[in-house]
Amino acid sequence: MAEPRTPRQKQEVQSLLSESFKQKIQHFPIQEEVQNDIQRIMLALGYAIALTPTGSTAFTRQTEHKAIDVRVWVMNEQQNGCPSSLLESVWVGYYTHGDQREMVEDFEYPRLMDYLQEHHPEIFS
Repeated sequence: MAEPRTPRQKQEVQSLLSESFKQKIQHFPIQEEVQNDIQRIMLALGYAIALTPTGSTAFTRQTEHKAIDVRVWVMNEQQNGCPSSLLESVWVGYYTHGDQREMVEDFEYPRLMDYLQEHHPEIFS
């Protein structure tokens, strides 16, 4: 699903976010490579946009999962790029660090918003 394009659709996405998080992303610097609101949201949450070991673009960050230090990758459902909408289905994979990168666990969420509500509930009103 593509990034909302109409002012009404963008307003609906913004209405889902808490006031404090809206202020945070307003002050988050817009860089040339930041192309949409979803990228601004994910970057403000500490994710980076990076290439996976298979060469696809994804959001990633270091985190802890089940008391293990891991790298989380958040991608669209097809696992061939970053999600571009809060309503898009996503795949989330947790991997160990180092040379022997092994998958710890992976999940599918019906919407990016569902993943964010579970792991970053503070951003929603």
